[in-house]
Amino acid sequence: MWVCVSDEFELKHVLVKILNSASAFDPNPIHQENFKNFDVEQLQNHLRNTLVGQKFLLILDDVWNEDRFKWEELKDIIQGVTGAEGSKLILTTRSHTVANVTGTSSPHILQ
Repeated sequence: MWVCVSDEFELKHVLVKILNSASAFDPNPIHQENFKNFDVEQLQNHLRNTLVGQKFLLILDDVWNEDRFKWEELKDIIQGVTGAEGSKLILTTRSHTVANVTGTSSPHILQ
């Protein structure tokens, strides 16, 4: 799944983007316009149901948000998804501050 986050880091909006990207995994996909009517808990539950047991790679691209609280909210939801062993999250950013706020491992700095 590839999600361009950019400047906007509103939890509900990011979850909708993740679900739209994950729709290929879902045997009963919901059209993306319906996700906009869901609250955060419904989005979280649908994400769990979509990815349960699936090995996935989630790329959050071009993240600029430096708010640790917002990142922790999203991280808790993603960690609550019981995907198959080996599932990974990659976050790209041009900000060293974002890398430090979100990092669970050392950032890999590209030249």
